[in-house]
Amino acid sequence: MVTNDGDSNLAEYYLKLRNRPLDGLKTFHPVNPSKIRKYAREVGFRVINIKRKQVYEGAKRKLPFLNGGVGILGLPLIYFTWETLQYLKNTATSGIMFEYLIKD
Repeated sequence: MVTNDGDSNLAEYYLKLRNRPLDGLKTFHPVNPSKIRKYAREVGFRVINIKRKQVYEGAKRKLPFLNGGVGILGLPLIYFTWETLQYLKNTATSGIMFEYLIKD
């Protein structure tokens, strides 16, 4: 049995049930979205938060005064409010999606 972390026993059991090979578990390294963003920036890619960009563009389209200096404070506040409402709405029903674009 692989015993490098608590999840590997569950993963090994799952793979055995599916009759899949267990060799890959020894070299598997889980990665979360923040690590992907960090690694992408380290090698020179730009990471763009697609949802933030969409919310900013939609707010600027609906509220033209946000295109000026008010937008510096208003857009992050609008995005934070939108994200909080989305989180509250989706917490009980689904997981959180990875919505980023990595560009060079």
